Amino acid sequence: MEEFHLKRRGTYKVEVVFGADTIDCEYVSGAYISVKNPSSHTVHLANISILYPFGKRNLFEKLKHALKYRRLPSFVGWCHSSLSNYDIDDKCPIALEPGTSIGVFVPEDVLEKIFEDCEERLIVTTHP
Repeated sequence: MEEFHLKRRGTYKVEVVFGADTIDCEYVSGAYISVKNPSSHTVHLANISILYPFGKRNLFEKLKHALKYRRLPSFVGWCHSSLSNYDIDDKCPIALEPGTSIGVFVPEDVLEKIFEDCEERLIVTTHP
C-alpha cells in the first residue's frame, strides 16, 4: 500500500513597527520590518520590499480589474519597491530556520523619499 504524505509549506509573519535606532551615534526614527518564521519548516526569502499606494483608483478601475483578472482588487494602484533601491540591506536571500526571525530598519528619510509622490502615507505587509 502506498503512503500519502501531505506536502507542507513553511509560513511566516511580517510586521511593521515604527521606532528608532542609532545610526552614526545619533538616534534616527523610522520603521522596523520584522519577518518571523513560526512554522516547523524552513522559509526561503528572496527579498523584502515595501508596498505603498502610488495612486488612487476609482471604483470603475477596481471593477475593471476584478472582471479582467477574476480576483478582488486589493492593491490596484499600489507599488512594490525593493529596499535595495534605497541602499538598505534586506539581508536576503536568506533561509529562515523554524523559530527564527530577521529585522530590517528603514530610516525616516527613506520613508519620506518613498512617500514623496503618494497621496496616502501608508505601507502594508503582505505575504502569500
